[in-house]
Amino acid sequence: MKAILTPFTNPVALSLLAMIHKAELYQLFAEHLHAVQPARYQLHDSKLAKNSNALLAELGKLRGKPASLLPELTMIMVNSTDTNTPHLFTLIRNSAHYNVSSLFNESSNRNPDADDTTLVSGLLGSYPDAFWRIPEGELPKLVAQVQQLQTEADYTKLLQQYAIRRSSAEFWAFSDELNRLFMQQYPVEGSWLDYNRLENR
Repeated sequence: MKAILTPFTNPVALSLLAMIHKAELYQLFAEHLHAVQPARYQLHDSKLAKNSNALLAELGKLRGKPASLLPELTMIMVNSTDTNTPHLFTLIRNSAHYNVSSLFNESSNRNPDADDTTLVSGLLGSYPDAFWRIPEGELPKLVAQVQQLQTEADYTKLLQQYAIRRSSAEFWAFSDELNRLFMQQYPVEGSWLDYNRLENR
């Protein structure tokens, strides 16, 4: 017996003009909900220089190979050239899948070519995979290097310059500073981070 599909012909209240209807619909949602959207993670809240924020924003536009080489959650500390207080950011790799119909054998459903990234101001998540510490003046170099990632060796080279690995002599001092800033800036949500997923690539 064949299933009969009933067409949906009811009129809708929205008239979408753009060819990319999904993007336009999301934009309408964003405009409608703007007044109640939390602004905590927006990059414009960062007190870094305007050009530094613009450079950091490029990290949130990665797609494909450069994005797929990154871990899922990278917490970044930028040492400002103007203040003594470092600024914290989180770089998230959004892992693309062909489907999510199974809890097992995830690798067979992964689509790394469609991976992309999101960058937020502040710390987001409890299980960091990597820590980077960067002087603000080196942001142009860092961003260019991340955008050009093509191999695991490229990523390892990046870590050698900017990562605070768990095997580093600086690790615990960095960890103390990171957690202190987290709890100081967000006294309600701030808590100790869990290092069970921290990589040592």
